[in-house]
Amino acid sequence: MILSKLPILPVAAVALAVTLIGVIAFSHAQAGSNRDSERHGRKLAEAYCSACHGSDGNSTDQTIPKLAGQDPAYLLAQLRAFKSGARQSDIMSGPVSALSDAQLQELAGYYSRLTARADTVRNPTSADVGADIFNRRGPGAPPCAACHGGNGFGPMGSMMGGGRGMMGGGG
Repeated sequence: MILSKLPILPVAAVALAVTLIGVIAFSHAQAGSNRDSERHGRKLAEAYCSACHGSDGNSTDQTIPKLAGQDPAYLLAQLRAFKSGARQSDIMSGPVSALSDAQLQELAGYYSRLTARADTVRNPTSADVGADIFNRRGPGAPPCAACHGGNGFGPMGSMMGGGRGMMGGGG
């Protein structure tokens, strides 16, 4: 028998080899799964979202949110809220009602991997007013910076996106 002529390997070495083969196989399966999820997310975005939010998640309409670079947990929470009706929107309720939770996760993951484009400041006065609102307490509300930090990414950001801020984008 061929097996009887092979040197006997210590059990630990065999176990290590089997474990490494399993880890490598799992890593390749995960990479394929991640690519499939990204491809599915892109197709869903093209079919359901890009008309309003832009093909790259950067809406050019100031009344429509940019989704590129947002935190995936935040996006998923918002999509689920639209789907359940906890967040009301005549525009959003239709598209999300047709999607499964797995599809909502693929969308959130897809948009989170895209790069957000900064808007061009067209009106310096408006930019100054926005900076004032962000940094100073307004009537009935604390300044944005109180929760989002001076750069807009924390300390509350760590609660929703690992330091990226509730709306994602860096940090």
